[in-house]
Amino acid sequence: VNEYSDTTYYFLTASFSAGKRILQRPSSSSTPTHTINAFDEHEFHEADLYNFLKSGREWYGESFDLQHTYQSFDFNIPDIICSAADPLKVNAAIIGRSFSDEGHFNLFCNGQLVDTKTTAVTNGSVTADYAKGNTIGGSITSCPESFSVRMNFNSADQSASGWLDYIELNARRRLDFSGAGDQIIFRDSRSAGTGNTGKFEIANATVQTKIWDVTDPLNVVLQQTSQGNGTFVYPTDIIREYVAFNGSSFPSPSFIGRVGNQNLHAMQQAQLIIVDRKSTRLNSSHSSVSR
Repeated sequence: VNEYSDTTYYFLTASFSAGKRILQRPSSSSTPTHTINAFDEHEFHEADLYNFLKSGREWYGESFDLQHTYQSFDFNIPDIICSAADPLKVNAAIIGRSFSDEGHFNLFCNGQLVDTKTTAVTNGSVTADYAKGNTIGGSITSCPESFSVRMNFNSADQSASGWLDYIELNARRRLDFSGAGDQIIFRDSRSAGTGNTGKFEIANATVQTKIWDVTDPLNVVLQQTSQGNGTFVYPTDIIREYVAFNGSSFPSPSFIGRVGNQNLHAMQQAQLIIVDRKSTRLNSSHSSVSR
C-alpha cells in the first residue's frame, strides 16, 4: 500500500515521433530444466484507517476491543493447491494497547487455529510507546478455494484495544486460465536459478490468450507461445513475472485533466527544499508506535 496516495497516475503525451511499443519475444529453443504448471499466489489485505498520533506514515486497520473481539476477512484463491507439501501460509501484523494485561490475539484460517501471540503492556506515561506490535502467523494443509481468516482479541484489561496492520497469504496455485477471469498474474520461485530454463504450461489457454513478461514494468515483452496456446519456454535464471489475459475486458482508467507545458530548467531559486530519508516499516515483534 502506497504511503502517500491511493491512486496511480499516468502521464500521456502525443508527438510526431514514434511512441514506445511492446516487442514480441519467441519461445526459447533451449531444453527445459523445469516444467511449470503451478505458481506462487500472493494475497494481501491492508486498510489504512487509524493514525494513532495524527502524524507520520504508520497507519493501522480494523480495531478490536472487549466489545468487538473478532473480525473475519474473506479470501478466494481459484485452483489453490493446499497440502502438507504445499501448505497455505498466513501471516499478519498486529498492535495492541493495554495497561494491566497483555493483548492476546488468536489467528484462525478456515476455522483452524494458526497461531496465538500477545502484545506487550504499555503505560500512560507521555514518553512511553502508545502501543506495542507483534507478528502472528503459520500454515495450514487443507483449505478450499474460498475461506476466511479470523482474528480474535481478548485481554483481562477492560480498556485494552488492538488493531490489525495487514494480512498476507502465500499459496501454490495451479496455472489454469479457466478460473482466472479476465487475467492471471503468475510467477514461480521454485524454477528460478542459475542456468535454469522453464517450460510454462497454462491450462485452458487459447490462441486468443496473450502473455506479457512484466518482470521489468518499463520494458514489457509480448511472449509468443510455441504451440499457439499457453505453452512457452524461457530461461528462469531469475523469478519472472507474467500476466496472461484474453483481451476482451480491461480495467478502465479515469481522466484527471490536462497538464500544461512545463519547463523545469527555467524555474527560479527554490523557496523550500525538503530532504527525506526513506524509513523501513517495523513489522518485528519489537515494533511499536512512540508518542
